[in-house]
Amino acid sequence: MKLDTLLSVLKRSPQDEAGSTNADVSSASPIRLVMPDAPRPKPADAMPSPGDPVDTVKISVQATYLLAASQFDPRAITGSETKRLADQLYEGGAISSRDRNVLADGPRDTATTLPKSPNESRDVLSDFQAQLAEDIGRSDLRSIDDSTRAVTILGRVASIREAIA
Repeated sequence: MKLDTLLSVLKRSPQDEAGSTNADVSSASPIRLVMPDAPRPKPADAMPSPGDPVDTVKISVQATYLLAASQFDPRAITGSETKRLADQLYEGGAISSRDRNVLADGPRDTATTLPKSPNESRDVLSDFQAQLAEDIGRSDLRSIDDSTRAVTILGRVASIREAIA
């Protein structure tokens, strides 16, 4: 069988197949693809409706830290303020829920420290640094990770606070 004969069978139109099974191969019309003149338009990007009465503003992570640093001092902060700081950073998208929980719970009281009252101002950054040293001494990897996260976040807030002061 020649290649032309095989291709002509593939090019045969549906009308030829319905009319006769012994159609002349040379008279078969090829199937043509119709291409549009203009390319299809791409879907429009999602744009807010001009009639929408609500505006959405997204604050950057750096702006969230800057706002927190202007309101809270990690070197002199109460327990309730620590929770508010953690909530503000979490709601601004700067920290994860795990980081929020670590900060909100605060550094744990150890045998060498006296329990702090919730309204007493304390240096939470130094307390987390001391907790990190104890965690490293105990080789508690989970606590090391939590304390490191807290020191990093509070250190960033403290450094921004010093820069804007």
